[in-house]
Amino acid sequence: MLVFLYAISYRHKIVEKKKDIIENSYAESLKSIKDLEGKVLGHERNNELKREEYLIDFKNEYSLSVRETEVLNLLVLGDTNKQIAGKLFLSESSIKQYCVKLFDKTNVKNRVQLVVLFNRIS
Repeated sequence: MLVFLYAISYRHKIVEKKKDIIENSYAESLKSIKDLEGKVLGHERNNELKREEYLIDFKNEYSLSVRETEVLNLLVLGDTNKQIAGKLFLSESSIKQYCVKLFDKTNVKNRVQLVVLFNRIS
């Protein structure tokens, strides 16, 4: 019985050491993840600010209206006409008309060319 009690206490000490090692490793991993998230979020914020600046430049260069600029922004982000309509509280046909106006003003034939043109300027 004494041997059994000694074995239990010995095993308990080993398990405690392993638990401490795992907890420390977990804490270090969480810290690394938070640091990485901070870097990624900072990078995304910078990209978003740059895109906003590019939108202003693009708007001025091609004399776009505010609504056309909003549609362009969502087009550049890859949204469909239906998604854009939902976000701007407009009908899909209105979005199609804004796209046609954007194509005419920028002298492109489709949304892919428009996005390429926008990215080239940016």
